[in-house]
Amino acid sequence: MVISGEDLHRLVDKIFPKQKPAKIGPASYDLTIADDVVVYDGDLVAEGAGDEISIKEETTFYKGEFVIAHTREYIALPPDIAGLMLLRSSMGRRGWLHAFAGFVDPGFHGELVFELSAATETTLKGGTRIAQLILFSASGSAVYDGGYNGQTGNTLAYEGWDMVP
Repeated sequence: MVISGEDLHRLVDKIFPKQKPAKIGPASYDLTIADDVVVYDGDLVAEGAGDEISIKEETTFYKGEFVIAHTREYIALPPDIAGLMLLRSSMGRRGWLHAFAGFVDPGFHGELVFELSAATETTLKGGTRIAQLILFSASGSAVYDGGYNGQTGNTLAYEGWDMVP
C-alpha cells in the first residue's frame, strides 16, 4: 500500500534524518539533485571512465550523454517500508530519462543515485527538485545489506557487481 497524506508527515523525521525533503506531496516526497554529477559521453560506463563536474550553476548536457547523479537528501528506510524513486514529470518534459534503478529496499540508508540520460540538449542545476520518492508498506520486515548501503555521492558500479554478462 502507498503511504500518503498525514503518514508522510509523521514519517519525515525518521526517513530523512539529516536534511528534510524539498516538498511533501499527497503521496510522495520531492528529492533534489546534488551539486556534482559524473558524465559519460562514450559507450563504456565503467568506474573512473566518466568526468565529475559541478552543476552548482545551470549546466548544459547534450543528447546521448549519460549522467550519474545523487540526491542531496540522505534517507533511512525502516525495515517495514520500501521506496520507489521516479523522475518528476517536469524533468522528463525537459528531455531527461531516468534509466534503470529506482527501487529502494527496506532498511536502505544513504543518498539515492540516479542514472540519467539526455534525450535532447537540456540542462541541470544543483538543488533542482528532480525526483519523487514514493513509499510502500512492506508485508513483513526485511533489511537491505548490499554494497550500496550508506552510499554518499556519485556512487558508481563497484567491482563484483552481481550481473551476469
